[in-house]
Amino acid sequence: EDPVDIALEITSDRSCETYAWAFNKVLVKVNQEAHVRKALLFVNDALHIPANVDESKSTFFLNALMDCEKAMASDDERDTYGDMLKRHTNSQDLIVVELASGLLGLILRFDKIPREVVAEPFLRKMNEFLRSSDVSKIEIAGLALSNVLRCEAPLQYKDIFFQMQGYDVLLKALSKAYHATQATYNLLFCIWLLSYSKMFVR
Repeated sequence: EDPVDIALEITSDRSCETYAWAFNKVLVKVNQEAHVRKALLFVNDALHIPANVDESKSTFFLNALMDCEKAMASDDERDTYGDMLKRHTNSQDLIVVELASGLLGLILRFDKIPREVVAEPFLRKMNEFLRSSDVSKIEIAGLALSNVLRCEAPLQYKDIFFQMQGYDVLLKALSKAYHATQATYNLLFCIWLLSYSKMFVR
């Protein structure tokens, strides 16, 4: 049976916390690409409710996801949510990579607890994507980084990325993706965000 359909069935007409718990379980435990993609698509839809409908609902859902991840991690689950998403950014399915990267970017942006173990390898992965000649990977990295680099947590992700030659890598990526409007916007936004790094000022 499809674990995503089961999760939808058992959470019908219930709260955001219940949805978050069910889909967290699916994303952590399931390995089949098709099921992971379906679960991530559902989460992506839940996080992108139009602002004119209910802007607070998407933020609430994201917070619910992060809260239940912490509870699961404290119960000695096999993988933490962040580690699971990091694993899926290495998927062969580019849609899974895009959705997982976007979700992890949001978590790193809004979570008030710094995630050093997840953030550094994730930033390295996005740096690798920016160096690629594949514009699709550049687009994925630009969108994810436009969230991560906004984080004002005690751990400065901007400084970590800058030390990975992030500024130069962004400029080179910009020259490769100049014909992709949204990618260009995200990359320029990332360059602007990176200008607030203490490393940049030095």
